[in-house]
Amino acid sequence: MIPLMKHLSVKGYEFILLNPVIVSRFRKSTTLRRVKTDKVDAKTIAQVLASHDFESYQMQVYHFPEVKSLNRFRDRLIKQRSNYLVF
Repeated sequence: MIPLMKHLSVKGYEFILLNPVIVSRFRKSTTLRRVKTDKVDAKTIAQVLASHDFESYQMQVYHFPEVKSLNRFRDRLIKQRSNYLVF
């Protein structure tokens, strides 16, 4: 999801992230039918967007690859330390 969000932001698009649980509860509160199709899902999402004043998502700049690399390095150090403590 992050590469798509980054790509859209660079291209100047604004977007809104919706929690699927909110959309599901909205659908359940507005209808008794259990029909779930792409058409119904699209209509429900449109109704959720129309019923609330959502702000566009502002992507924070994080250094995900660097953080992942540091986390892996930390995990290796912890394993090494554990091995030293055991022996």
